[in-house]
Amino acid sequence: TGLEPWRTDGTVSGTGLVEDVNKEPAFASSSLTLGFAQADALLYAPTFSVPLGRSDGTAAGTTLVTGDFSISWASARPLMMKGVLYLPAQTSAAGTELWRSDGTTAGTWLVKDVLPGSTASNPRMLGVLGDKVLFIANNPQWGGEALWVTDGTAAGTLFVKDIHPGSATWSSPDERAVVLGGVAYFSVDDGVAGPELWKSDGTASGTQRVVDLLPGAVGSSPTFLTRHQDALFFLARESIASNSFGTLFKLEPATGAV
Repeated sequence: TGLEPWRTDGTVSGTGLVEDVNKEPAFASSSLTLGFAQADALLYAPTFSVPLGRSDGTAAGTTLVTGDFSISWASARPLMMKGVLYLPAQTSAAGTELWRSDGTTAGTWLVKDVLPGSTASNPRMLGVLGDKVLFIANNPQWGGEALWVTDGTAAGTLFVKDIHPGSATWSSPDERAVVLGGVAYFSVDDGVAGPELWKSDGTASGTQRVVDLLPGAVGSSPTFLTRHQDALFFLARESIASNSFGTLFKLEPATGAV
């Protein structure tokens, strides 16, 4: 059947094919490989060969969301907020912009054309912050990437801050943001201190560097950000001479101590 969605309950008998979404030609794949977002018992999966798939884990409950759009397989990485999936999708009129879907065709639409016209803003999902989604998209003023926030409406999709002004691309983290106490933490390069730990509450004034662990433009490159109880743990580099990123740090958001 090619590459298709499977499910397992951890047993041999409970492991099997959910549905052969792409049935023809033989061995063709639907390529449901870009990540799943879970809401209650439903799984939504962006696909390469079809726009969007939805499944409750059964063949009968596996359907396609149709529409005049396609999904970028390289940058989809969807996020779920309150049962709604947020992801980048492309149309000929708007380019690649931020879309939302509740798993139905009628409930799937463009949130906002950040860069009006066919020019793409190429959004990338960063994290869910309360009732909003943080994402990275192109800055309309000079083309570099900046931080944006949305509540799922066009009016509520707002520019937050350009952390690296004038850069061709905003040096964004490979990982999702980690949320603690209503604040999102992530690693980013501002062009001054190099890649360091930053935080954002979804506002310009609340988006700032937390700490400069390795002074200078090289940066400590925090990675593997992980929440445990009320603290944030991450690996970072503590010296320029070291090529190792294996030093473990702990941030206590209540005090700001690292």
